[in-house]
Amino acid sequence: MFSIEIGREYVVYGITHYLGHLWYYICDEDYTYFPIWNPSPLFRIIDDRLSIYWRIGISTIGNDNRMMPIISFSEWVNSNAYYDQLTDGDKDAIAVFERYKQLMDQEAENSRVSG
Repeated sequence: MFSIEIGREYVVYGITHYLGHLWYYICDEDYTYFPIWNPSPLFRIIDDRLSIYWRIGISTIGNDNRMMPIISFSEWVNSNAYYDQLTDGDKDAIAVFERYKQLMDQEAENSRVSG
């Protein structure tokens, strides 16, 4: 189950492609300190402009190292370990996300989706 509220706007902090869908990394209703990925079919894009902080790269997932694209800020895109460090509570990774979250939230009028 996904913890989103219908009609609420969410800032997208990253995008990936997995299992045939785009997934948006958002701070959902259960937000603690890191964004959670949610499948794009649950959302309607209300502003199609890209964040000025986004870069694109390739990430690997699973034991077979499946490759998947990642679109997000440079620290995430350039380090395959970043998201794991973030979800594990690494203070440096959290500080990086909080900095970008603040910047992207400021640009939120230009980069929201509605669930």
